Amino acid sequence: MTRKPSLQSSLFRNLALGPVLIGVALLIASQFVTGKLLKRFAAEITGRTIAETQSDFLEYLRPVQEVVDLTRSLGEDGRFDPDQPEQLDPLMTAVLETVHQIDSVHVAKADGTSYMMLRGADGSYSGRLFSPATEGTVINRVWPSAPHRGRRPMTRSVESDYDSRTRSWFRDALAHFESAPDLANARIPVWSEPYEFYTTGEPGITCSVAYRTPGGDTQILAFDILLSDVVEFARESQSD
Repeated sequence: MTRKPSLQSSLFRNLALGPVLIGVALLIASQFVTGKLLKRFAAEITGRTIAETQSDFLEYLRPVQEVVDLTRSLGEDGRFDPDQPEQLDPLMTAVLETVHQIDSVHVAKADGTSYMMLRGADGSYSGRLFSPATEGTVINRVWPSAPHRGRRPMTRSVESDYDSRTRSWFRDALAHFESAPDLANARIPVWSEPYEFYTTGEPGITCSVAYRTPGGDTQILAFDILLSDVVEFARESQSD
């Protein structure tokens, strides 16, 4: 029986951000932003010991791992369909409200059909629907507050070059799933290196995992984490 890798070995093998984990992440991420704010934050926190940084960072991301495992199991039971966004809205709202580390969540089919929900800093929620059948356009969705109790969003079809099939979270999770030697390895989530989020332009990292539904279709789940939130957590940990 294949032993499931620990959270620590999985995270650090896939994230591969080096010994001063958060500091390096931020220095890389600073390529994507103007100004010196993130660079200054990086300089402030890289003085911590490797053990302290890794331990705190793993603890910060542990709820994300737990959500990935839970939602993947629901996906394997056939509970998610990006073609039915109203069914996804309540669960994804609950995820974003409960796990503050997660900034946005994606659900996608292997053909590229995808759903995204994002929590705004002001309490608003927004989303995006993409279908390969209408490539070149997306449907933007906006809620003035959390979409509870069937509250429907305002929607608008707009021109866009967005295509989930070109995003690293989609490609990497799918490639990992298809090349995994067994189910235990296929279920290991993939942690991205820092990159610029399409929707907000902010730097962050993404945890993604692919799985197979009872009908034999492959889907991808992805959870975005802002590096600015990681920085804030690191600074608070340092001051404790």
